[in-house]
Amino acid sequence: MVNPFAEIDWNPDRPAVKAFGRIVVIVSVIVAPVAFGLYQWLDKPFFLFLARMFSVFLGLGAISYLLPAIGKYIYKVWYFLSACIGLVVTNVLLMLFFYGFFTPIALFMRYVIRRDPLTLKQPSSTTWSDHLMPASIARYYRQY
Repeated sequence: MVNPFAEIDWNPDRPAVKAFGRIVVIVSVIVAPVAFGLYQWLDKPFFLFLARMFSVFLGLGAISYLLPAIGKYIYKVWYFLSACIGLVVTNVLLMLFFYGFFTPIALFMRYVIRRDPLTLKQPSSTTWSDHLMPASIARYYRQY
């Protein structure tokens, strides 16, 4: 499994923190008004929550950009939380994919079709198969 915590720059320099703050501000300036507009249009509380959340992110991004010494801690917390979320989400998605896709196919092949593509159940007691000799030994020198 890939360790997302190893890929995080735990000691970012000033330009990295400022770039982080700039990206958070740009995304928040775009997403917060769109979410608020969707709340006004659809009257769903989730969009109001989303607009408020990205308004907070706008403040955090502005602090990170204007005060990189404080923004360094915001950067570390942000990336720590995102690595935790990424670790959980990827494992959950892989588990859902495995149990939701491969398991039904395997059960279908085992109990409905009764097919054994890996030949796990051999009719005899041995798994040895006879090897047929090639017509000429020179064939081993011409593999392709």
